[in-house]
Amino acid sequence: DLSESIGLVKQAIFDIAHDPKLFILVLPSVVIGAPLAEEFVFRGQLFAALSQTRLGMVGTSVVTSAAWSLLHASEPWFSIAVIFVMGLAFGDLLWRFGSLWVTIVCHGVWNGIYAVITYASVTS
Repeated sequence: DLSESIGLVKQAIFDIAHDPKLFILVLPSVVIGAPLAEEFVFRGQLFAALSQTRLGMVGTSVVTSAAWSLLHASEPWFSIAVIFVMGLAFGDLLWRFGSLWVTIVCHGVWNGIYAVITYASVTS
């Protein structure tokens, strides 16, 4: 059973996916709300502040990625590792493009794909 090997956030999505109306109602917060909030905090405020210190861009990317992955500490270790690597990739995107909107869109797409896959696994 998929629901036995996942963390709290993913379990909530899995449970919500059982009710199509609730899933559609919650989907915008997963695809838009969470990415906006998390990216503004981690790659917005924290990244901007820490990148001006001795950490520089690389150190800041590592520190903010670690903090972001710890936010998901209820997830299995593999998921936390994937989230950490995604944080590094998002930090690189922020550095390359100079726009937080790039990371917000990528984060939203990631969450959306995961939510749709979860919904499909529940309804099939």
